[in-house]
Amino acid sequence: MANEFAALLSGIYNTYHEAALRMGLNDAELVTLYIIYGKGGECDKSEIYKKAGMTRMALSTSLSKLVKEEKVTLTRGEGKNVTVTFTEKGAAFANATVKKIIDIERDVISTWDKQEREIFVKLSERYLEQIRDKVQDIK
Repeated sequence: MANEFAALLSGIYNTYHEAALRMGLNDAELVTLYIIYGKGGECDKSEIYKKAGMTRMALSTSLSKLVKEEKVTLTRGEGKNVTVTFTEKGAAFANATVKKIIDIERDVISTWDKQEREIFVKLSERYLEQIRDKVQDIK
């Protein structure tokens, strides 16, 4: 069962990786844009970090590239708070890329009934929480 699950997770990861490459993005950029898009075009950098599950270095590299390409702006707030906001160019780019992924996800999930969606989310959240806890014990 563990091998089947590992293969399934690998397949999901590789599918999103392929989507990113087809859109001219790396994985970190896709995830970063996806999260900002999901928050309506503006999001705290710390929230992206928490949701993305990537290293701080990967996020910083991703954001630096997106800033350089004029797709996002970074605005310092109080303390260490930094807000990431789509520029007009970035919003158009996200609509042409990330929105495609979201539309595909919605199409797939719309074929599931409410109970299947709830079970999927509940088990996925539980798996993630448990695997994160156990990974912390690795020495």
